[in-house]
Amino acid sequence: MKKFFTLVEVVVALAILGLSLSGLLSLAMNAQVKVARAVEKWENTHKMIQAVEYVMLFDDENLSVPNDFFPYDGYMVQCSVDDAEGLPEEFTEIDDAAPLKCITVELIRTRDNKVVDRVKIDRINFESEE
Repeated sequence: MKKFFTLVEVVVALAILGLSLSGLLSLAMNAQVKVARAVEKWENTHKMIQAVEYVMLFDDENLSVPNDFFPYDGYMVQCSVDDAEGLPEEFTEIDDAAPLKCITVELIRTRDNKVVDRVKIDRINFESEE
């Protein structure tokens, strides 16, 4: 006498196989999404570092990063200069000292005008010494 699987056993085995495959595909999709986010974050960090390095090399008048130095389609850099805030009084009341400025560099995605990253840099304003 030959032994065969019953219909119930086959259906249960197919259900278990289907659940395990859907779980595996779900894990693969989540991993792919996390990799895409990590790549985007790395690219944005690289763009931000490039913009900040340019801003740090030049004085306050040259805060616009030119397109030949920042050739990334879909992104732009916006910079602004303000007085540094939150400094202790012993640093702000020094005679004949150059003032400290806060430069804000923002990486903006142009398709939705969303600020992707922002860096604030405190720097001495050497222009005021002249």
